[in-house]
Amino acid sequence: MKRNLFLLILIIISITAVQAQSTELVSDSIEYEKVFGGYRFYQQYEYGYEPKNFSQLRLIMEDNQEAYVLAKKASTNATIANVLGFAGGVLVGAPLGAAIVGGEPNWTLAAIGGGLIVAAIPISSGANKKMVQAVDIYNNALQSDLHRSSHELEIVFTSYGAGLSLRF
Repeated sequence: MKRNLFLLILIIISITAVQAQSTELVSDSIEYEKVFGGYRFYQQYEYGYEPKNFSQLRLIMEDNQEAYVLAKKASTNATIANVLGFAGGVLVGAPLGAAIVGGEPNWTLAAIGGGLIVAAIPISSGANKKMVQAVDIYNNALQSDLHRSSHELEIVFTSYGAGLSLRF
């Protein structure tokens, strides 16, 4: 009787451990939603979703080379777009500020700033598209790893008695 109880407890613990291993991979997936001006990225954890920026996503994807290369390009392009957008904003804001306080605005600087802002838009859009591709590649690899690393736990009866068989 004690042997059967021990075997039952061992089976329950083994099945629980196998299921816990497979759910860890699912919780690592990254989700995204389209928002005005781009995408918002999240990673699911036990307590909910945590927002992620491009740098954090790049670090998460280091294990997947294909996704990492795309994420790195996306992060670089996003940085370039942010620098151009910031510089353009300063060049547009300075003449506007001068005009508001009654000074002599330099509209050439404002035009250059507007050009920088316009140039930053497609770069930012391309960075978002690359990051979405990287996330899709990363999530697909997680799903294939989940299917590839599925475990089978079976009770096996032989001429020597009963036992457990765990296949990877």
